[in-house]
Amino acid sequence: MQAVISIPELAGLVSEQQATALLMRPVAGVPLLIRTVLTAARAGASSVLLVVPAAMSARLLQKLLETISRQEVRVELIQISEFDPQGHSSWIILKRHLKDEFLWLPWNWITTKNFVSQLPLVDIGSVDWSKAAYTTLHEVDRDPASSALSPRSAGGVAVTSPESAVAAERFLVANSGKVLDGIHTSFNRRLCWPFVRLLSHTPVTPNAITFGE
Repeated sequence: MQAVISIPELAGLVSEQQATALLMRPVAGVPLLIRTVLTAARAGASSVLLVVPAAMSARLLQKLLETISRQEVRVELIQISEFDPQGHSSWIILKRHLKDEFLWLPWNWITTKNFVSQLPLVDIGSVDWSKAAYTTLHEVDRDPASSALSPRSAGGVAVTSPESAVAAERFLVANSGKVLDGIHTSFNRRLCWPFVRLLSHTPVTPNAITFGE
């Protein structure tokens, strides 16, 4: 599966420092854009098409690519002026870079791999571009009732401010764990939520916690 992530035009209009603060705002200890890329990879994306503003700083782009490459995610970068997912012309420009079906993931959309893996395939005219979507440039021959997005499949938080970053962290903690966890595991996890949120802002890893037990 291919994931498509587009960095906003604003990142090419502000200073490098401001763009870095915008794209790399920490969410549960992980820079925002890196978390988005990792979510795509954990949901099964084998490659990421990263669409960036043509005016974006070359030095910042290099830093981003170096950071992402350390996560062992294959990235193809394309620079476009004023990319607009709602505009047909923008997708025409990208067409030769796209797979037949791809995951659209807004750069600031915090979600989990479980929500992403539940997304139904919809044609590009049905996509809410502010949220994650599994889509195609071709027509989708499906029963409309079966392809409707459920609240869970659309789950996530758009990070646009310090307050929404906190809301995103709460969302991640509340939706941590496996779908098949039993009632006792789920109950114990709820008891641990405050500690998980606290530890997410430290260098302590889940493996370290397990080893300490």
